[in-house]
Amino acid sequence: MGQFAQVNGIRLHYLDHQGSDPTLVLMPGLTANANSFDGLIANGLNQTHRVLALDLRGRGLSDKPASGYSLSEHAKDVIGLLDTLGIDQVIMGGHSFGGLMSFFLASVYPDRVSRLVVMDAAGDMHPDTRAMIQPSIDRLGRVIPSWEDYLAFVKMMPFFQDWWDPTIESYFRADVRTLDGGMVIPHSRPEAIIEAVDNVLAEAWSEHFPRITQPTLLLNALGAFGPPGSPPLLPREQAMEAVSNCQAAGIRVKMITGDHAITAGAIGSMIGLRTDSGVLTGRDLDDMNEQDLCRRIEDIDIFARTSPEHKLRLVQMLQSNGEVVAMTGDGVNDAPALKRADVGVAMGKKGTEAAKEASAMVLVDDNFACIADAVEEGTVFGRVTPHQKQLMVKALQSRGHVVAMTGDGVNDVLALKAENGEVAWKQYMWFSWVESSATVEDGVAYIGSSDAGATFAFDAVTGKRLWKTDVYGWAWGQPAVTGERLYIQTAGMRGYQNDNHRGGVVALDRGSGEAVWRYAMDPPEEGAWGFPGSPAVGAGHVFVTGLDGRVLAFAQ
Repeated sequence: MGQFAQVNGIRLHYLDHQGSDPTLVLMPGLTANANSFDGLIANGLNQTHRVLALDLRGRGLSDKPASGYSLSEHAKDVIGLLDTLGIDQVIMGGHSFGGLMSFFLASVYPDRVSRLVVMDAAGDMHPDTRAMIQPSIDRLGRVIPSWEDYLAFVKMMPFFQDWWDPTIESYFRADVRTLDGGMVIPHSRPEAIIEAVDNVLAEAWSEHFPRITQPTLLLNALGAFGPPGSPPLLPREQAMEAVSNCQAAGIRVKMITGDHAITAGAIGSMIGLRTDSGVLTGRDLDDMNEQDLCRRIEDIDIFARTSPEHKLRLVQMLQSNGEVVAMTGDGVNDAPALKRADVGVAMGKKGTEAAKEASAMVLVDDNFACIADAVEEGTVFGRVTPHQKQLMVKALQSRGHVVAMTGDGVNDVLALKAENGEVAWKQYMWFSWVESSATVEDGVAYIGSSDAGATFAFDAVTGKRLWKTDVYGWAWGQPAVTGERLYIQTAGMRGYQNDNHRGGVVALDRGSGEAVWRYAMDPPEEGAWGFPGSPAVGAGHVFVTGLDGRVLAFAQ
């Protein structure tokens, strides 16, 4: 199955799934490997074709030269493999980056390509492509403690929760190599991927496409990201309802996207945005002076092929017209517009840290409909009397919440003025649930989180975050403070069985947040475990009560 060929000055690894002619060459995505297509093989693809699945240079088991990641060099590798195997012509196919390689090969080596099968690839690049793929690049070069840890992390991804088979595991097994001591690290080199991306963005695709005359099958995933039957991120009906609710409440919804104008117009019309005044593109915006844009912006709901600079300009122009602007975004380049908007809204799942830091609010589930829900809830909350507001705050706190909700979870830590219950400051803590009370000592507020597995320290007057420390457990109780120490007790996080994720007790330095000592308990075979309450401090000891009924005492 796995074989190597010496081509174009490198050793290229490929999987040869023997079958009948014609031969189908499959190239994987940007950071992916040849095992990407194991599922197709398991479903019988090699019964009708001989399938060659490649590890492109810099990926998988293929050589990883310091440079040479242009489309031209990649193409020479593929043609060199065909020459080595004595194959004159093939069906060329690929996913994402591999799909772009298929286009390139069909254009530059037309006699070697009979047909094309291209999956999820677009020659008209999104302006934010570089920022959008940054999370994929960031994972490369990271050392994971073990293969088991890596696999456990992968299985926690939402789209694998209820869907797993051996072909998925074989792909992720091929994604990493094992280091001394059992640690693993991804095969792909980040420098190689960055160079490949830069070359794709610089390629003159408009010159290649007219040259492609081969029959071509284009496949594109619509909305869903996961197994068959997965819902799209925002189902059409839900999007239509959310837009309609916003419009009924007097909120104008505008779509600012990097997509093609035709695509943006079709989607916008589908979900209820106005298209009678047309769609403005980034090029249109560049040709408009401030007066023209100020006049047109109120009538246009859809802006296409926009850059981050265009987004910022649109926010500023709407504000100059007296509008209060909420802006959504997820990329690094969205940060200026998010920061400038009256309410910046970042995506919690796919959003970058830069986008989150620049925003006033984060959508935990990346669902636009949550904005409409939050506005509705906020409107109701804003109409109650101060006394009713205090009662609502107490009711929410009694349920383990700390007021402001978006989506399924609680996002903000709020400091309320004692005399009137008004908000003095708030901090978003990037997790779903806050289920412990704050402890305030010497002007510092300490609070633990549950599913974030961390403890935070804030300046009690200004709300500035002083430090964050991972405590690897569910902090359900109130932190205890004595002297220079802060004590947190946690319950175990189901599904984790290593020392860093056991429930236990942690002593932190109040000034730095660094762990002074920690006690981790052995989890049982089933159920939750650990210490879900609040520690008590006295007589030089820390006392905790466990879910199993034990009372333990630790020397401070």
